Amino acid sequence: MKKYLALFLAAALAFSLLSGCGSKDGNVKDSNPGTSASAPVDVDSAATVSWEDSVVRVGIDLDPGTLGPYESNNTGRKQTLYEVYETLAMYQGRGGEIKGVLAKDWYEESDKVYIVELYDYIIDTNGNKITADDVIFSFDEGMQTYKRYLKYIESIEKVDEYTVRITVNSDDIGTIEHILCQCWVVDQDSYTGSPDKMATEPIGTGPYKVVEHVEGSKVIMQAKEDYWQTDKSLRVDYQHQNVRTIEFIVIPEATQQAIALETGTVDIVNGMSYAEA
Repeated sequence: MKKYLALFLAAALAFSLLSGCGSKDGNVKDSNPGTSASAPVDVDSAATVSWEDSVVRVGIDLDPGTLGPYESNNTGRKQTLYEVYETLAMYQGRGGEIKGVLAKDWYEESDKVYIVELYDYIIDTNGNKITADDVIFSFDEGMQTYKRYLKYIESIEKVDEYTVRITVNSDDIGTIEHILCQCWVVDQDSYTGSPDKMATEPIGTGPYKVVEHVEGSKVIMQAKEDYWQTDKSLRVDYQHQNVRTIEFIVIPEATQQAIALETGTVDIVNGMSYAEA
């Protein structure tokens, strides 16, 4: 039988793939934590796998299509792009606590008015620094597509280079939390300078970058060597770089996904029930 990556690597990635705002009904819903399966693991062989050679192959049921941050989502986008783009905050698994990602802190300044402070050292794939201007731009773009919770934003304004003020128009508990984890943030100049709005060449702040996308077949990502969040204690679940390379393999049919697991073509299938496996 084919040698596989250590279980902790596969499990850690599987957990990261299933983390996201969807746990709190945000814009990008996560898959059901009970609907992923992993292949058998040969732990003894894992010690021989170097970081350079470490790879996990994930079966997904649909190609993401466009890789741009503000397009309508499908399951393929939901299962892949959290590794490329980041939100201000993120829930830790289904029913878990919310933790800042790009946001260092946030607090209520007055009724329905919140101050959000960014880390001042965030950079994207191309080394562009992310500032308050980029956050405002990203939310303006995101509000055109992701209206479920962003519609509750009354205004968003710059306080200083790394601080924004968000005013909401809802008294519902959890409104600001949902807003913080619903919109991916990108560098304004990179997005406006992209002829296809990053559909083919995404530039995000996430821990991985896309190195190849064969539509209908696969998406390959590699861990960034210069990922901005160097303090691992501050990372949320999906920010951890558990392996150097992630290969997302498009396998639409559940029966073919099961065969791929059995033969070792993939190590994890995201979105297939244990019964189907």
